[in-house]
Amino acid sequence: MPPKAVIAKSDKSKGAASGVSIQGYCDVLKGTPVLNDITGKPVKRIEAILCIWSFANLSEEKREEIFKTGCGPNILSLVDRGDVEDKFAIMGAISALAQSDKHGHEVISNKVISCAANMLMGDHARSKLPAASLLANLALRAEYSGRVADVALVPLASILKENGPGWAQTQQLQVQVATAIKSLIENIVGEVPEIKQARRLALLNNGLVPHLVKLIGYKPRMPNPPSYPAPPPAISPAGKISKGTSKAVGKKGAAGAANFPQGRKDAIATAAAACLRFMASCPGFADHLISTGCLQILVDALLPSNDTQAAYICGMLWEVCSEQEVAKAVIKCGAVPPLLHICSRNLAAAIVKKPPKKKKESLEKKKRDEAPPPPNIPAMAVCNAAGALHHLTFVDEAKSQVAMYDGLAILVACMRVGNPTTYENATGALWNVGLDVNNTAALQACSVPEYLAQPLPETWLMTGEEDSEEEIIVAETEVGNMSPLPSSPVRGAFITQVGIR
Repeated sequence: MPPKAVIAKSDKSKGAASGVSIQGYCDVLKGTPVLNDITGKPVKRIEAILCIWSFANLSEEKREEIFKTGCGPNILSLVDRGDVEDKFAIMGAISALAQSDKHGHEVISNKVISCAANMLMGDHARSKLPAASLLANLALRAEYSGRVADVALVPLASILKENGPGWAQTQQLQVQVATAIKSLIENIVGEVPEIKQARRLALLNNGLVPHLVKLIGYKPRMPNPPSYPAPPPAISPAGKISKGTSKAVGKKGAAGAANFPQGRKDAIATAAAACLRFMASCPGFADHLISTGCLQILVDALLPSNDTQAAYICGMLWEVCSEQEVAKAVIKCGAVPPLLHICSRNLAAAIVKKPPKKKKESLEKKKRDEAPPPPNIPAMAVCNAAGALHHLTFVDEAKSQVAMYDGLAILVACMRVGNPTTYENATGALWNVGLDVNNTAALQACSVPEYLAQPLPETWLMTGEEDSEEEIIVAETEVGNMSPLPSSPVRGAFITQVGIR
């Protein structure tokens, strides 16, 4: 004899305006027949699952109420049962319930992760979004990220390689997938770096680079600024913006932020740029960029990108430009002016401000009460762009372009933002530019220190005349154990071989 049907009363105060309470829907999953007190019809299992999914998306309180009914095991038992619509509904419910910090583990298992990965490879398009949402959530958690990477890394990459119709659901899916991949390969304190590097290399060998670049270079984007690089704000040596400087120069408030694209496509581009930044540390990454013709797309995306995307792209260029041939290719793509523009437009927001003095507190209380501050994205953009310029200026053409596009003043301003790494990158770029004696006067006009305006000793600067043995001995004494200079070098010929890293 089947169990007696339960008539669940409508409870509008708890959001059950459909005529069935959360308890009633959970009872359906346990096998107890429940009648809807509005329609008078029995509640179907698929209806109960969809309503649980809807309730779980409302708030943490609703999720906790669902878990209190004890239906977690019943939900897990349905994960691979029924037709594609049933699986779609149950995966959606699990993805929503898994957001609970307190009870989420009750609906997560290896079987659930495997089913989510299989859904990404399946033919049912609607099932892919809740599956990707679940995997993106689990990839953020250290206890699940390893299992997600083991079974779902390749399926996640395959989604980004598909040419979807561009509908809203496809864009939502790409956001979740790109976010999941980013979480699996980004640097996180406490995780083994070798494992992260192995995942990046697997994605690189999977051919994901051109597809990520395509997501960054989507069209249409905002138009490029009418003139660039922008003039830098006047920053004093103490790291303060001069009073005469316009607040609009080098700083974006609410009005400036509105000039950048927003929406799902931009969210996809941001996550894709982050993935490329972390993959850039893999051997052979630069070869993939050049061989697939993606380098020009990335350089073109620098100007219309938002600060976060620019920070990631500049970081990637900083990484790959350590190779001379790649640096020459980047310069050929016209990267120097956009990099200078990114430095200039973010300088004011990148200044490191001293924190206000606080009362002395115990170390334990500080750890308990103070959350880590959010990253300063403009500071990251300036630091990474200056690092890329540092590597590019080992090439003579970049030295000339930095001076020609008024980049010396921008680099001098970068030295004053208060970030040690930015200072090192800007100093290195100025040093390299100073190795070209044609830039000495321009550097001195920017009030740079003498060791940057003229980094080489006078005895290193040849005039094309025949050097005597005494002059060679003096030069060797000043610079240490230096090999003899050519007998008749041309002024500046030796300078191109000198640089710092």
